[in-house]
Amino acid sequence: MEEAAREAEIEIGSLGFSDMMDLVTGRLREEVPLPSFEEFAAEYRQHPERFDDMLLEPPGTAAGSEGTDEE
Repeated sequence: MEEAAREAEIEIGSLGFSDMMDLVTGRLREEVPLPSFEEFAAEYRQHPERFDDMLLEPPGTAAGSEGTDEE
């Protein structure tokens, strides 16, 4: 975030939370190659099984998980 702020010539101390998140997500968009939502959705519709390992599972349901006895 500091590097992004420096490049934008902004002092970090003057940024609010939303502004900081804008800087971080903007940098991530530039550096992490992700498809657009439309591209992802089209690929998912054609081949949903390719995404099975990437989907989040609710806590306690992961393979090999026995859950907890918190009652």
